[in-house]
Amino acid sequence: MVLDQKSAKIYIDCSATVYSGLNTGIQRVVRNIIRWSTGVNSREFPPVIPVVVLWGFIFEISPEVVQINQSKLITFGSQTKLKVESTRVKVLKSISKYTFFGRSLVALFEMWDRFLRLIYRVLKYSRVTYFVFISGFRIVKPTCEDTFLFLDSFWLLDLPALFRRSLKECRKKIAVSYDIIPLLYPDLVEEEGCKHFTRSFDYLIRQVDGLLTISDSVAIEVRQYLKDKNYGLEQLPINHFYLGADFKPKKDVQIETVRPSIKKIFEGHEDQKIWLMVGTIEPRKNHMFVFQAFDQLWKEGLEDRLLFVGRIGWKCEDVLERIENHPYYGSKIIYLDDSSDDELQFCYSKASALIFASKTEGFGLPLVEAMHYKIPVLCSDIPVFREVGGDYPEYFSLSDPRNLAEKIKAWNKALVRELKTGAGFQSWKESADSIIKKVVEF
Repeated sequence: MVLDQKSAKIYIDCSATVYSGLNTGIQRVVRNIIRWSTGVNSREFPPVIPVVVLWGFIFEISPEVVQINQSKLITFGSQTKLKVESTRVKVLKSISKYTFFGRSLVALFEMWDRFLRLIYRVLKYSRVTYFVFISGFRIVKPTCEDTFLFLDSFWLLDLPALFRRSLKECRKKIAVSYDIIPLLYPDLVEEEGCKHFTRSFDYLIRQVDGLLTISDSVAIEVRQYLKDKNYGLEQLPINHFYLGADFKPKKDVQIETVRPSIKKIFEGHEDQKIWLMVGTIEPRKNHMFVFQAFDQLWKEGLEDRLLFVGRIGWKCEDVLERIENHPYYGSKIIYLDDSSDDELQFCYSKASALIFASKTEGFGLPLVEAMHYKIPVLCSDIPVFREVGGDYPEYFSLSDPRNLAEKIKAWNKALVRELKTGAGFQSWKESADSIIKKVVEF
């Protein structure tokens, strides 16, 4: 179906990305879709307009603002959280036998955490208000010809207020689901986030006219979940699209912006392989599993190094403690918690291989990014990785860390490492074209 471009518009929510300034999975998706879908004149599709939601109202935002990341606030917050989390674990463990002091310190840390959350909330609202102001402070209200796409983290929005104040007249509402992990595996996510997601999904799925997922595996899970929970939404259109593998154009990469400390990781260590692991520090990424495999290999004399790239997430105290207290921390174990796109790109280009040990994923962006850089991939044998990666990766079982250790030893011994053909990855431009086309077709 072709809409009338003269009046119809597609509004894309970028709220959480603009609020946070983060640069992890969802934010990279939002920024790339906006980068490649805005400002394009097309006879087939209506214009795409990025927006943010404040107090239930929709404000048009400049596409350039959406691309801003790596704020000093985020970097400072990430580093502070690392120190607080690691200190909390150490202190509580050392005095766990003293019940009174233990409870008192737990209460103290909880108060400190609430205080930091409040300060962060004030600062991020100030940040987004500033961006709305420099974008012209334009309030928009989708009409009966427009489409609203929930591309960002919808569970962070006040959805009832948004629908009541701004989306009553909107012709079509489409949601993007990156995964439904909080619904299927609540033990893998933080409790508060799980509650927000569950409540928001339950509300939004009954309001939208269609749902897009980032893989067929997620689409299958959503259909089954809706059926098992008796939502009565058998007629709801559900489709999927794939994410892009490329970063920004190579001509725009500024190697000089890569910090010397990161360049130094790869200098003078040509005889040591560097295994890259990209992803937020959280339970489903399975960092402890990888640690167990490498601890075995290091005991056997392996000199390879392990490089973690990813911000601090949730339920990760054990991983942070393992990193900081490991005898190889700083030598064979390196952790980067606030890398930019240029720095992540640099790591991909210099690493020997990628390890992706996730228990579950919606897509697995690092997998296709590694394929784009033509570096070998060892990843867990889960359905979505088979769908996305095809024959390109070497798969290992999550039943025992020794499976991964054996794969690494076999890979190191191989004289010729032939890169296999993957299921095929696309560019972000192709991904943006695909999602806009599917939105229009709903």
